[in-house]
Amino acid sequence: MEILINILGGLGLFFIGIASVSQSLRQLTGSTFRRLMARAGNNPFAAATTGTMAGVLLQSSNAVTFILIGLISTKALDVRRGQPILAWANVGTSALVFLASMNLRMVALFLLAATGIGLHLSNEKSRYRYLMTGLMGLGLLLMGTDLIKIGAKPLQDVEDFKNLIAFGAQSQLLSLFIGMALAVFTQSTSTVAVAAIGMSQSGLFGIDQTLLLVFGANIGSGISTALMAAKLSGTGRQLAYFQFIFKIIGSLLLIMLFYLENGYHWPLLKAGLNEIDTKLGAQIAFVYFAMQLAGVIGVLPFGPIIAKLCHRFSPPTKHEELSSPQFLYDQALEDPQTAIALAECEAKEIVSRISELIPYDGAILDNEGRQTLLNASFSVLRDINAFLVEMLDYQPDLSVVERNLKLQTQCELIKQIMEITLQIGITLKDLPKTTGMQQISTSVIEGLHFILLTLIDCITKGDLESIPLLQIMTDDRAKIMQRLRNLLMEETKEMEQTNYQSLLNVTIYLDRSIWLTRRLILTFNY
Repeated sequence: MEILINILGGLGLFFIGIASVSQSLRQLTGSTFRRLMARAGNNPFAAATTGTMAGVLLQSSNAVTFILIGLISTKALDVRRGQPILAWANVGTSALVFLASMNLRMVALFLLAATGIGLHLSNEKSRYRYLMTGLMGLGLLLMGTDLIKIGAKPLQDVEDFKNLIAFGAQSQLLSLFIGMALAVFTQSTSTVAVAAIGMSQSGLFGIDQTLLLVFGANIGSGISTALMAAKLSGTGRQLAYFQFIFKIIGSLLLIMLFYLENGYHWPLLKAGLNEIDTKLGAQIAFVYFAMQLAGVIGVLPFGPIIAKLCHRFSPPTKHEELSSPQFLYDQALEDPQTAIALAECEAKEIVSRISELIPYDGAILDNEGRQTLLNASFSVLRDINAFLVEMLDYQPDLSVVERNLKLQTQCELIKQIMEITLQIGITLKDLPKTTGMQQISTSVIEGLHFILLTLIDCITKGDLESIPLLQIMTDDRAKIMQRLRNLLMEETKEMEQTNYQSLLNVTIYLDRSIWLTRRLILTFNY
């Protein structure tokens, strides 16, 4: 019973330490570290350095995966640039495994003593509390590993346990599957590897069983990432699939060496480990490191092929396709004249979508689809605005500055027109299908659609001849609104209050839409 309590107590300290280290370091890294990762993808060396640093600090490839997915969703990074960062982050997680392979009982006790006293004496709002909590977690982790070693050592003399280990040694697949199951449960390869080091150093597991356990844990970690990303879609899931492929390839390369050595007695994996270090704990740490490095070597040279494969299994969503700028790219900012021209083209592309936000010719209004179009368009407009703001840092000439400020105003007007156009369509869709209501809906839709199509032609095609017509249509809104209100009065006699309010809202929305259209067209000079 004492043996079991020691092992379980050690595992408890170990898991608490892992969670504490991970959470504290995430708080310490924060937004600055995220920005560093977003920039690192442009340079292979920077990606390797930043990825390794992220793995060392967070000690969780899953955590790095979902941070990168967050950056991809905000378009601060793309999948192709995120792949090397994630690959090297797996290598960085080896630091904890190497640390656990050493006898650091005194270091663990010192960390617990120093951080415990420090947390007791420090202010709750102290900027160093996250650091002290992280170091305390490291002390708990090391103490837990040591307790597992101490608790498991007496099991070497238990006859039933010897027989169980002997049975496990005969079934290598069992060790592999146990490693996979533990990694899926803990969501971490390094966690299983560190625990395996404790078990192996106490004499419970031999080198073959421990290696297979770590190989299985690496595969299980990839499966865990894929399962966690099941609720994602589009490009975010692509990076999770890349992590899965990375883990599988790294594991398979070392499993192949393992079986070639066992089957043909070639001096490969275990022979190399014996040359490096004779201690079993250190050997497991080196195997873990080699497995992550094998993933880097086996995956990164084929990055474009793997990216295409991930794209095939998880293509971009409709929102992602629509929210990707067609003309903007960072290098263009170095030439403000080119940059402003590209930004104007991007804005015209968004204007061409406005008419799709309201049904016409009997088309069924797909609220969800049009909401997706609206949100994606807003995303592009935000990108345009950020691009324009950054452009001003390059000290463009006065003419570019004027075009820049004008385009910022136009983008805001375009946003408001799109939002109110969608609202008109949604409100009309919810009205009863009576003859009078249909007549009102048709009048609103036909009139607004004609105005919007004329606006699109004026802006996207530079149709100079249509500008005076559009100015006339949007200048005197009184006749349009009076005709609509007359139709409304005819229907009010037998109309429910909610329907009446909806129609009243339509007139307000339409009035504002026409006013915004006029404001927008007056900002363009042809």
